[in-house]
Amino acid sequence: MFIEFYRNNKKYINVAAVVIGVLLLGLLYFRFFVFQVLSIDPPTGSTISSSSRLVTFSYNKNLDSIDKEKQIIASDDRIISSVRTDGAMVLLQLKDLEIDKEYKITLLNIRAEDGSEIKSTEYTFDYKYVPYNKLSKKEQQRQITQTDKGNISSPVIKALPVTTSQFYISYKLLAQPDSKGKQEKIIIALLLTNQELTDKAKVIAYKKAAIDYLLSKGVDVKDYNVEYAPEEASQY
Repeated sequence: MFIEFYRNNKKYINVAAVVIGVLLLGLLYFRFFVFQVLSIDPPTGSTISSSSRLVTFSYNKNLDSIDKEKQIIASDDRIISSVRTDGAMVLLQLKDLEIDKEYKITLLNIRAEDGSEIKSTEYTFDYKYVPYNKLSKKEQQRQITQTDKGNISSPVIKALPVTTSQFYISYKLLAQPDSKGKQEKIIIALLLTNQELTDKAKVIAYKKAAIDYLLSKGVDVKDYNVEYAPEEASQY
């Protein structure tokens, strides 16, 4: 049956096969040879939580160097802490921003090592405070694996972020040293259920476990400003 169908429609089938082949070759060429942004993590239009401020632009070619002042344009000049390239990626570390506000970043004239160029890429996001235990599993993992280590001489940046069954600890990079002379603010989220939040002994135990972990890494919370979630933990 198929052979008879092919004989009767051979001309049309062959034309269709050629068209499909050309389209596939075009897609492959575009995917591998035309310089483009493959992905942005988190995607444009996303909500970025205050405990995770790394934005990664992934391209299909290795990149040339970038001039932060000329090529990274933000709606607020103070929102970007650092910019670096890593092979085919641009990594933007954001500063501690104003909560519940929308921001926009534009990347201009991003050039690949072979000289090809993307004139403009716009990125928008909302900045909000979202407790770690309220984030999606994907976002929790992203915070763990993609936090920009930046200045690794800091024991805080070396040790964090970290997650256990009891707590999640991360940090914020501040634009200027704070009242204690530190440029890192520690964020400790105790992973308690709503019912467990009423158990004072458990809250104290989880908080102690988090503080003990930091001490084991050479970080004394007395030397830093610390933000707790839930806020009640700061009272114990």
